[in-house]
Amino acid sequence: MDEESETWCWQLDGGELYTVLHAVFAWLSGGELAASGAACRAWRRAARDPLLWRRLLRRRGVPHDTLCALRQHCPTISWRQEYVNVCAGWNLVARLPATESGAADGSPQCGGGPLAHAALDAAGGRLALAGEDATFSIWVRKDNEWQEEWSSDLRTRGWSGVVRSEWAQSGPKAPAAGSRLLVTGALALADRWELLVLQRDECGAYRCMSRAGCSAGAGGCWAAAGAFLSLELCRLARRLALTVVWLNAATQETQSEYAGVTSPLLRVFNEDSAHLTHALVADVPLDAMRNILSNADDSMQSLSPGSMYYLASIKTCVEAEDNVQTLVTASHGPGGALRAWAVSARRPPPLLAAGAGSLAARALRRRHAAGAAPPDPAEPDEAAVRAMCDPPDAECYLHSAVLGLVLNSSNRCIWASTADGRAWCLSLPSLTRLCSLAGASGACPGEPYYLQPAASARYVAAPGGGRGGAVRLWSAASGAPCPRPPPPDAGPALACLLPPRENELLVLAGHYVHIWRNQATQQSE
Repeated sequence: MDEESETWCWQLDGGELYTVLHAVFAWLSGGELAASGAACRAWRRAARDPLLWRRLLRRRGVPHDTLCALRQHCPTISWRQEYVNVCAGWNLVARLPATESGAADGSPQCGGGPLAHAALDAAGGRLALAGEDATFSIWVRKDNEWQEEWSSDLRTRGWSGVVRSEWAQSGPKAPAAGSRLLVTGALALADRWELLVLQRDECGAYRCMSRAGCSAGAGGCWAAAGAFLSLELCRLARRLALTVVWLNAATQETQSEYAGVTSPLLRVFNEDSAHLTHALVADVPLDAMRNILSNADDSMQSLSPGSMYYLASIKTCVEAEDNVQTLVTASHGPGGALRAWAVSARRPPPLLAAGAGSLAARALRRRHAAGAAPPDPAEPDEAAVRAMCDPPDAECYLHSAVLGLVLNSSNRCIWASTADGRAWCLSLPSLTRLCSLAGASGACPGEPYYLQPAASARYVAAPGGGRGGAVRLWSAASGAPCPRPPPPDAGPALACLLPPRENELLVLAGHYVHIWRNQATQQSE
């Protein structure tokens, strides 16, 4: 055998060189393994061995069962790419103020109040910023830069502050819904909140299309492209209360007395007299519910991502034929209660005004009824109040106060951040606990009230609480904790946003939204 043949046989993938290099590279760290792959072609082939990168993920605390389930449900997963995504750092690339025009010292001009909430549309091209001083602005992304598109001071509507905002989900049946925005704020001269539906017109301005009253707490959320929910608290007796969920039309342009504007949808009993602080509605595919229930294993006690988690979280390209609309609520009690109801109405029913007589006759009957004050009813007991309410279809306790809810892009599960520093993934509509991701620094310091998490195909992010502006970050694929962006000296982090561009993270802290860019690069196999 000549020298050239011996060299070729020595450098085969299954040869002695590959075996020796694989045994040596198994002791290296990720950075050392990547640097070793740049020595020569033989070393590069050995350093690309998926088993080496899978072993590095095991060193970072990813369980063996999680890696096996991930390979089963995502056969094209690259362990090297996943390790790079987990270990990559973040760079601060931009900061967005409350409004584009600031004062001479760089602080925001309109009132100077810190930001309270931020919302990103589904396409990642528009960003809504809400200020504690009732200032509100919308930014649009053009040529990879954010520019202010529209701003308003909602104090002119009698608001004392904007609490949160939410973009409507657009679809084939409602292409214009993506330009609608549901804004929740507190009134200045009343102990109540108000909901506004803003829609973008042809000139780029946002005008009010609908409004509804609500109680403090969850406020409301979108129910469909043409309807939203508002939550109204009713105190019936001492330590006895229920919340009425109203279905409201997103637009009232018809000016017709026959068009439905609002109607009651549910009555929810307030357990432990706790306010409902979070609410969201999801269109859950029925096929996903059947798959998750058929794969459920009551004996599985692990909180790491497994088969049920990947069935619920991985987005499929096939559109489901049948969906069930599910309302999920959470209260701020220490038990971390989550409850779900299946709702079918997507818009208020039409009014049967003709059967009730003319408008003048109805107004006359209303005036006569208002003149005679009814006697005060007796205080109901708890059994009577529960009988008036709709029992939940599913219930779950996380044993810590829920700080934020966000819907996964698959519409099959939700993420909940809790005060003990964890991020929980729960299936829909059964609210089965799929996995729990623990924060590296433990529970959230202080007593936070509302912290908005975010979830994408690559990462799960949640504000860390406290005054340092820290965030908690995990890999959505393996559940491994990721390096956190350095906390800015700007105030507590209140919201995290993950745009469709998977290399960016938006963190709302103080007067600014900080835009971080991930240093992970695309790895070739």
